Amino acid sequence: MVCNGARVAFKHGDAHARALMMGAALSDACVSIHDRVLGPCATCALCCADIIPSWFHVCWECHRFASARPGQPDCPLQKRFAWPTADCH
Repeated sequence: MVCNGARVAFKHGDAHARALMMGAALSDACVSIHDRVLGPCATCALCCADIIPSWFHVCWECHRFASARPGQPDCPLQKRFAWPTADCH
């Protein structure tokens, strides 16, 4: 059941959804850490909050996406990969 839901979501998702489900999507903080000129960013470009725009912030805290965000899952894998399952098994 879990794999079937993930398979369907992957099949019908766009490139961004597929990247997220594979763990290939990165936060602005992860990308900026490699910028030798600007260095790591300390402000979220999406909501302008003075916070490091980590993956957790962008997915679960950023006010920019508050209206479309589902409830935060308990499972760490769901938090990172957005897999459509109610449990971690």
